Amino acid sequence: MLKKFLKSVFISLLVLEAMSCGGGGSSDEDDTAYYTVSFFNNGEVYNTQTVKSGTHAQRPDNPEEDEESRFVGWYENPNFTKKFSFSKPVENNVNLYSRYISRSYIPTGEEFTPDAPIPGSSIFIEDENGVRNITIPSLYVCDHEVTQYEWTKYMKPNNLKNDWKIGDNYPIYNVNWYECIVYCNLRSEAEGLVPSYYITIDGEENYDVVTWLNQDGSNLDVDDNGKFYYKTNNASSVLNQIRCNINANGYRIPTEAEWEFIARGGSANDATYDPLDSYAWYAQHERFLHEVKKLAPNTLGIYDILGNVSEICFDRHGEITSQTDIFGAEGLLCIRRGGCYTNSAGGYDTANGVVYPTGCNVEARGQPKAPYTRSQYGGLRVVCTAN
Repeated sequence: MLKKFLKSVFISLLVLEAMSCGGGGSSDEDDTAYYTVSFFNNGEVYNTQTVKSGTHAQRPDNPEEDEESRFVGWYENPNFTKKFSFSKPVENNVNLYSRYISRSYIPTGEEFTPDAPIPGSSIFIEDENGVRNITIPSLYVCDHEVTQYEWTKYMKPNNLKNDWKIGDNYPIYNVNWYECIVYCNLRSEAEGLVPSYYITIDGEENYDVVTWLNQDGSNLDVDDNGKFYYKTNNASSVLNQIRCNINANGYRIPTEAEWEFIARGGSANDATYDPLDSYAWYAQHERFLHEVKKLAPNTLGIYDILGNVSEICFDRHGEITSQTDIFGAEGLLCIRRGGCYTNSAGGYDTANGVVYPTGCNVEARGQPKAPYTRSQYGGLRVVCTAN
């Protein structure tokens, strides 16, 4: 029996009464100011630190969690609208509040700027114009890659083979970007959610896949069982017009920035996958597909984010700069992240004279594919914006 795909119940967040920060900090005989940083957990003082002006507070050990909730950090106010940065110098007395959320929910909703570019990352960068500022919405994230059972409720499977593995609990593979978009909208409609993807028809946003199918040149079709599929190996001018309403609560594939944020455990720098073979099906294991959720999850409870099948993202492949928005670059080819069961931990791949960093790690971007191209190594994971 499959575990429920996405939980929809938020944990109640305890709102703590802010305590007065008082006046200025204390001083020693040399007029050096010292300030108090107080950490509150469930209404009680968890930790206090005396910090010299202009220096940094130290992150205390994380409070104890339980099976239902996960500690996600220290916040500057009890409404949890601003996460505290331990790289910021302390210049006054500070009260900080612990935040817990359901293990199925990843809160961001803040402007996300890493303190510095992450080595090897093509997504969180800094250039001559500054650091890339991205607002990643709060998300529900599927804890597993979309399975063959889940896919075939709405979509025709393409060329599944026993030697690549067939079964309800195996990830779907041999899918392309167009089909991922169609799947997400069909599933959203079936489950009473607002679809995320649309094309513009007669000046209006249209989210209805059946209407897309009937547009000239859509290259969508439906088989005798009512399952949708993309029927040619050519680009579709109609489906290339697809845009994302990121505020809708329906299913969608993550943007590349969202994918990397999730893979990094919900932070700019946290990416602990050691040893890798405990977390990822990759070349060190037997080189074939495996059922989902058989290895350890990452710190967010997300399984198989590295290895098994590579995961198609919404973005097109192109140059990322500090000015690039959440939807990524413009281009003809589509992004896949996370590596697959035949990849090593790291490495490089060359296509058309371009070198791509491949492998099962959070930095690797891999070789991009055309939106109509299927691969036995490519599948998807879905997310929902938490409205």
